[in-house]
Amino acid sequence: DANIGKVLSARVDGFNAEILKNACEKFSSKLGSSVVALTSFDGEKISIIVKVSDDIVAKGIKCSLVVAINSC
Repeated sequence: DANIGKVLSARVDGFNAEILKNACEKFSSKLGSSVVALTSFDGEKISIIVKVSDDIVAKGIKCSLVVAINSC
């Protein structure tokens, strides 16, 4: 638990963007107030999927900020 809610960030190589998106949605729904960021390299492409719950967006945390931090 962070001050804003739950945070899940993971690198799970070998999965395409669609699988990451589905996993991100499932994690987010189970965690509730949360930021979920999943990244993957499938041998050709890097995928980054981020989901920020509405209540956390209302606090000023947006997906673009999470992607920028996660990419560093």
